[in-house]
Amino acid sequence: MKTFIRVQPLDPIMIRDGRPFTRTPGIRAHTLNNISPSVLAGSIRTLLTKRAQASEGTSTNYKRLTKTKIRGPVYVWKDQMYFAVPQDAQVYENGEHLHIQPVEPQPKPDEDSGFFGTGKMGLYDDLWLPKVAVSQVTEAKSGEYKLASKQPTHVSAAYMYRWLSQPTVSFRNEYADQVKAWQEELKKSTLKPENHTFLPLFQKEERTHIEHDLLTSRAKDQQLFNTQSLVLPKDLTLQAEMILPEQEQWREGLSELHPMGGKRRLAHFTEEHTLPEDRWNCPEEVAQALENQSYFRIVLATPAYFRRGWLPSWLNEDMESNDSFGKLFNTTLRVRLRWACVPRWEAVSGWRMEKTMAKDQATVPSTSTKPYKGEGHEKAIRRMVPAGSVYFFEVIEDAQGVKGNPAELAKAMWLQSISDTNRRHEAFDQEDGCGLALWGVWRHPDL
Repeated sequence: MKTFIRVQPLDPIMIRDGRPFTRTPGIRAHTLNNISPSVLAGSIRTLLTKRAQASEGTSTNYKRLTKTKIRGPVYVWKDQMYFAVPQDAQVYENGEHLHIQPVEPQPKPDEDSGFFGTGKMGLYDDLWLPKVAVSQVTEAKSGEYKLASKQPTHVSAAYMYRWLSQPTVSFRNEYADQVKAWQEELKKSTLKPENHTFLPLFQKEERTHIEHDLLTSRAKDQQLFNTQSLVLPKDLTLQAEMILPEQEQWREGLSELHPMGGKRRLAHFTEEHTLPEDRWNCPEEVAQALENQSYFRIVLATPAYFRRGWLPSWLNEDMESNDSFGKLFNTTLRVRLRWACVPRWEAVSGWRMEKTMAKDQATVPSTSTKPYKGEGHEKAIRRMVPAGSVYFFEVIEDAQGVKGNPAELAKAMWLQSISDTNRRHEAFDQEDGCGLALWGVWRHPDL
């Protein structure tokens, strides 16, 4: 059973990062810049459990609902989907002029050059290539370009699809004009942007709290602490697809208030009834652009988990697809990774609400100060590849000397998880919606 859920945050949402948050006076609970897939997935599953308990009673075993597959979140604002700005679309400025520079592999100038991200002797130094220099648009506008001080963090689906299918010079100029207009709008308001093409970095609200004595209900002396929370733009919602287990029946009419994130901040969860059927499918213009192409890109719409850091386990030591690739993508297509734009890793942790039994004591983090008998515990910090990361692939011949069609793969795996399966018992990255992939063309001279 598939259905789509819309989530409207009503309060600033607290999404803690992996930094310790102990009982230390003056400590601050930091928040992530975006709502992580695991937070949304956990909130939806908890909501489903509460609804099942209300209709079936508390004696039923609801562990089956932990297998509910969640695909999301995707931000929706003004009836448009928004994705993280791809890392290969860098905005540079020279005075009042903006320039969009595609970041992609370029021929190495000489063998003694350093390599982007790894240095001269780094691992996979033949994969990482020098940073792309910004070309001057015209002689009249010559000068030094630098990264724009204000860059959008999310781009509308319409412009994302054009970037994935036709990143031409004329489109890059149009993209730069839109960024310029967006920057002017930011000077007026950061919470109510009028430009529908981009979204800014979400603002963070900081609150100061006091710790109460549970026995006397009085404030404890010298026990102040701060928390950060995300303040989302007005009318911005989260959208996710929910796939229930086969034996589970969907109870229609979902419209409930339910906590999401830390401090039990409220959000409104509703079932989507008017969602266009093709919104979560591969756009026709992208599929046509990918038809029988030899090179393509994958852009992460949500953070992904890979066992080997930034490198997926479905690639072998030669950067070519292995058997795991065929199983995950259900394809005979063979690919080779040629390059990647990956920023700094993102720390994701969380709290395991399930009570710790005696047999599970060995799995409890040794750094924790919690008394674990009959209580939950924090999850281990994991390093995620951030949303917006871009992987560049080449289609190679299979054992029969035939090259597959990446368009078919894009249609089947559009906004599907490409994360590795996790060995830890409490992590369900593919089921939580981590590593949702967008697909696009990569046109370049032969390497």
